Amino acid sequence: MMRILFAFVAAFLLPLLLPAQILDPVKWSQQYRKVDGQTYDLVLTARLDPGWYIYSQHLTGDGPIPTSFVFEPGPHYTRIGEVSESGDKKEGYDPIFDMEVVKFGREAVFTQRIRWTDPSRPVVGMLEFMTCDDERCLPPKEVDFSFRQDGEASADVADEASPAEEGIAVAGELPGEGLFDPVLWTTRLEETAPGRYKAVFKADIQDGWYVYSKDNSDADGPIPTAFR
Repeated sequence: MMRILFAFVAAFLLPLLLPAQILDPVKWSQQYRKVDGQTYDLVLTARLDPGWYIYSQHLTGDGPIPTSFVFEPGPHYTRIGEVSESGDKKEGYDPIFDMEVVKFGREAVFTQRIRWTDPSRPVVGMLEFMTCDDERCLPPKEVDFSFRQDGEASADVADEASPAEEGIAVAGELPGEGLFDPVLWTTRLEETAPGRYKAVFKADIQDGWYVYSKDNSDADGPIPTAFR
């Protein structure tokens, strides 16, 4: 039996926020390609269900959350330049956000070139993205990734092959919602005044599971629920 733990209330000016459902329209996969010597391309690919989009890294303003990447630094590799992006790119006016945006449908490919001086150590990090269709947006998600050359599968990504020559890629699926999905978030939009809206966020949680207050301040404790 589901039970309602709490409802968060926040005020927004976006007039078109619609209820989120249990959906997983974006699947991430990863591979690395040896370019030459110690130079490699780390490739993260998003494949999207028809009608869904994720957003460019290079957005500004108060619109959608841009796709972003954080690489854990280490002495075993050096990034060469920034993450590049390509794929089914669309630019233009977006009625949900009432602004010009750059977004990707069907497939988006993000590539980071590195110099991997110690391939016995993995390159790990995290990506964040937001996805919307023409009527609704899902909450931003964070996905961990780990690129390895040691022939062992990481906890999150199972390597399918080992690169023996230049140009050979190692690929794997990044974890999605997967085995457990005990929390269902829904939202509703209430108009409080002409042109002004209140968004109410509600979490329905399966018995035995918990989410944590946004007011948690202990740095060593659970991650508080946050809204950005």
